[in-house]
Amino acid sequence: MLEDIEELKEKSDLDGLLRILQEGDVRRRADAAKAIGMIQEEIERDDVPPALVERLKKDEHPTVRGNAALALGHLRSEVGKKALKEAVEDQNWEVRHDVAIAMGEYSEKEFIDDLFSLLKDDEVEVKRKSIEALGKIGEETKSKEIIFKLKDFIDKTEFKEEAVRAVGRIDGEEAVDVLSEVYENSEREVREIAINGLGKIEGEKADKKLIDALKDDSWRVREDAARLLGERKVEEAVDDLIFAVEDERSYVVQAALRSLGKVGKESEEILSTLKEKLESENAETRTAAAEAVERLDSKRSGKILLEALRSEQNPRVLWSISDSLSNLSNKRLKDLKKDIETLGGEMKFFGAFALGKAGFYSQVDTLLEMIDDERWKVRQKAAEAVRGIDAEDLSKGKAERVLKKLSSSIEDNDKWVRVEAVKSLKEMLFDLKGKFEIEEFENQLLRRIEVEADEDVKDELKRAKNFLKL
Repeated sequence: MLEDIEELKEKSDLDGLLRILQEGDVRRRADAAKAIGMIQEEIERDDVPPALVERLKKDEHPTVRGNAALALGHLRSEVGKKALKEAVEDQNWEVRHDVAIAMGEYSEKEFIDDLFSLLKDDEVEVKRKSIEALGKIGEETKSKEIIFKLKDFIDKTEFKEEAVRAVGRIDGEEAVDVLSEVYENSEREVREIAINGLGKIEGEKADKKLIDALKDDSWRVREDAARLLGERKVEEAVDDLIFAVEDERSYVVQAALRSLGKVGKESEEILSTLKEKLESENAETRTAAAEAVERLDSKRSGKILLEALRSEQNPRVLWSISDSLSNLSNKRLKDLKKDIETLGGEMKFFGAFALGKAGFYSQVDTLLEMIDDERWKVRQKAAEAVRGIDAEDLSKGKAERVLKKLSSSIEDNDKWVRVEAVKSLKEMLFDLKGKFEIEEFENQLLRRIEVEADEDVKDELKRAKNFLKL
C-alpha cells in the first residue's frame, strides 16, 4: 500500500518522506520534496538538506528539482546554498523561478549577485521572482545596491509594480527618494504600492509624503495614507487627519478616525471631532469613532463612550461601543462602573458585557442570564465576556455554575457561540485545575470533539484539549 504523503507530513515522518523522495515516481518525489519543505517545526537532522540537494542537482524531472529548491529555501540550511547558486544555470526556467524564490527565503546578502544574474533571464516570471527575492534580502540587509538595481525595472511597465513593492521593503533615505518620485509620477495602483512602502520606512520625509497623500485623487491611496499615519503615530498629522474625517469616502473617514485615536494626542478639537462622528449616519463610521475614543483612554473619553452607548440604536454598533468600553483602563472603568450598572432594559446586557470582559466578576449573574438568551449574538457575547473574569475571584458555587453553563454552550446550535464557549471553558478549567473537581467538564469537552461537525469549532476544541493536556 502506498504511503499517504499528506499523512506523513502531518506526522512529520521524515524517514517516510525521504524514502519516497529517493524511490518514488515523479509525482510522488515532487510531492515528498514539497511536504518536507512545508513541515513547520525545525528540521535539525543532517540528512535532510543533502537529500534535497541531490534531487535539485540530479533529478531528471524539473518539478522535482523545483520543489527541492523551494524546500531548501524553507529550511535555510548552509548545505543548500551552494546547490541553489549552481541551479541558477538550470536549463528549465521553472526551476530557476523556484530557485529565485528559495534565495529570497534565505534573505541573505550572498545571494544578491546570483539574483542580479537572474534579472537578465529570458523568462519574465523568473525576473519577477528575482525582484521579489531582492526585496526580501534588502529588507534584512538595507542594501543600497539593490535599490539602485531595482530602479532600472521601475521604468519597465511589466515589472514596475514588483520593483516598487521590493524597494518599499528596504529601509533608508534612498528608498524614500525612489518611492517619493514613483508616487509623484505614477498611476493609482503604483501610487498605492509606493505609499504602503513609505509607510514602512521611518523618518520625517516619509511622514510628509504620507500627509501629502491624504489629498490624493484616489480614495484608496487616501485611505492607506490615513491608516499608516495612525500606525506610525505621527502627531504632526493630527490637523490633516481631522480634515480627512470630512472626506467624501467613508473608508477614508473611518481610517482617519481610527488614526486620530492611535496618535494618542487628546485635545478639545479631537474630542469634538470624535463626538460628532459618533452621531454619523454611517454605522461603520460610528464604530470607528468609538474605537478612537477608546484609545484616548481618558476620563472624558469614558463618559463619551457611555453617552454613545445610551443613545445608540444599532445592535452591531452597540456591541462595538461596549467592546470599546471594556478596553478602557481599569481605573477609567471603575469611575464609570456605577453609571454602567444603572443601565436598564436591554442596555444592561451591553454594560454587563463591557464590565465582564474587563474582569469585573460582579457581572457573572447577568452574563449567565445572557447565555440563556434566545438571540445567538447575545449568547456569543456572554460566552466571550466570561473569559475576562478571573475564576479565582468566584466562589466555588458560582464557578461551578459558570462551568455548567459553558459546558452546555459548547453544544449550542450556533457555531460562533460554541467557539467562544470552548475558549472560555478552556481558560476557566485551566485556572481551576487542582482547586476542585473538574473532570466532569473535561470529559464533556472531550466528548464534544468526537461529535463536532464544524471545522472551526473542532479546531478550537483540539486547541483546548492540547492546552489542558487532556
